[in-house]
Amino acid sequence: MSEITSNGTRKRKLTKSCERDAAIIDLPNETLPPKAPGRSATSVAQAAQLIENARPDMDKVGNGNTTGFKTELGSLVVIDLTDDEVLSPVKREHRSNDSDVINVLFEVTPVPEMPESVQNVSENAVQMPTMMRRMPLTQNLHLPPQPHTKFEYRFLRDSLGGRRTTDGWYSSNGSEGAFANIGPCCLMNREFDPLLPCLPGVHGAQISPYLPPNKISQTFPLFISDIGDSHFQYYGTYEVMVSDHLGHNQMFELPEQIKRHWARKLGAGSAHDSMSRTITKEEAQDITEGAVMAAFDRHDLDDPLGVSLYYEYLKCVGYDLELYHTLVTNMNEL
Repeated sequence: MSEITSNGTRKRKLTKSCERDAAIIDLPNETLPPKAPGRSATSVAQAAQLIENARPDMDKVGNGNTTGFKTELGSLVVIDLTDDEVLSPVKREHRSNDSDVINVLFEVTPVPEMPESVQNVSENAVQMPTMMRRMPLTQNLHLPPQPHTKFEYRFLRDSLGGRRTTDGWYSSNGSEGAFANIGPCCLMNREFDPLLPCLPGVHGAQISPYLPPNKISQTFPLFISDIGDSHFQYYGTYEVMVSDHLGHNQMFELPEQIKRHWARKLGAGSAHDSMSRTITKEEAQDITEGAVMAAFDRHDLDDPLGVSLYYEYLKCVGYDLELYHTLVTNMNEL
């Protein structure tokens, strides 16, 4: 039974969730639109309307790509875009811990707590580039009722085929059914990429030391794994737009562990496809993790010049329902 709080809002019942389900806490009843009967898909654009109608005492989260608010008490609340009235066959097959949860649009669920080591990346104020904050959501984009099924890396590799080209990027050789038209595909992890899309169907950005001339305007399926999770979730069909480099101020504000991650890769020479010219052995010996970190910290016009990372803008252009359903079906048949 609902309980009325001192500020006139209705306290809603919370349910458990082991996945990164979204939550709305203590929102006034009038801000919650009624659930449409017989709903079979979720429109991403509905989230934008709810954000604009939020209570005045709520602040939008600093990351311009996050569908959520912070209340007066500082509690993080985000919007649930799922419509999980019935557990997916994948969750039933794999005995998900969500068996006692019946999620409906905008139903409240607790935001899971994350270890401090995870919060150091995810809660740092890494600002979404203005270009992506201002980009409107893709219109008429519908998600399946259960868009949160996760897939193992090996399963995706065997299903999509192909070879690794750069960090996170693969050239697929899929030739059957829903995989026939897939060229490149992308598997990313949030640990060192805090600007990746926060929900299926929304825009985002990747922070990278590489310029992607061969990927501009190509469409590809994007799969993302959460911090500490080895499984990947399908987020939609994306394309890479023309990149911008981070200025010195942006590099200065970038979390230390993100810069050190790329300094370690570049310094060790372990990054794929990272060389733009042949270098001598003497030059290679000077490219250490410490040297790269020092270059990251130099000003843009220092002598020698500073080194910057790049924003790879990730624009969502669609959601391949056939691809998603085929992956789910194939995984259930294993």
